[in-house]
Amino acid sequence: MGPVDILVLNASIELPEDFRAVTREHFDRQIAVNLRTTMELLQTLVPRWQNAAGPGRDNRQCAAGTSASAMFVYAGTKAAQLNWR
Repeated sequence: MGPVDILVLNASIELPEDFRAVTREHFDRQIAVNLRTTMELLQTLVPRWQNAAGPGRDNRQCAAGTSASAMFVYAGTKAAQLNWR
């Protein structure tokens, strides 16, 4: 496998439920998939890109982000990703 030039972070998990009913298990699962994996991938790739001849690119966009109460945790994780620039 050659060098990684582009990182598209489109894997995520959505567990729709009213924010008053979010369980710790569902919260932790969404944080792990939507944020922890993003952080770990960036921790691995950004140093390589900084040492490479040409910079790599990362994409932390989410077309499905919403602030609806049923997507409370998901929307929060996507907002966090957008602010990690």
